[in-house]
Amino acid sequence: MTSSSTTTSLVVAKSPTEKSAKENNAAAVPPIPPADEDKTTAADSKRQGFLYRGSIEITNVQAVTPKLVDKVSELGGRKAGNVELGWSRGSGAYFHLTIPELKYEELKAAFSQYGELKITKEKHDRVMPEGIIRIIITVEEKK
Repeated sequence: MTSSSTTTSLVVAKSPTEKSAKENNAAAVPPIPPADEDKTTAADSKRQGFLYRGSIEITNVQAVTPKLVDKVSELGGRKAGNVELGWSRGSGAYFHLTIPELKYEELKAAFSQYGELKITKEKHDRVMPEGIIRIIITVEEKK
């Protein structure tokens, strides 16, 4: 007699609620985005600061400086450095201040009444609060 044996293979299907260890881990840990998907870099998150640097030559610096100090204060300007506004520097004066950006044009007009004001905008490490600008103006006696 020949014996025939049959082998039955048993396949157990997972129920819809059962998950493999890999699937369970994936659900618990959010995926890490690839490096190219992270659009913000350290350079983007750091705002750039600016400094306005100006110079002007006027006649009779000693008489005009107090008027300019009063006008800067009237416009909401405040000293930003270690010395007071209109600090005497040799035969000239030195203004290191912060002022609301909305008053910038009025400040330029006030100084321009006494001579030709030249201002440049430079990149600077110090970032000012929104709406405030930092300015250094040197006033020299006109020759």
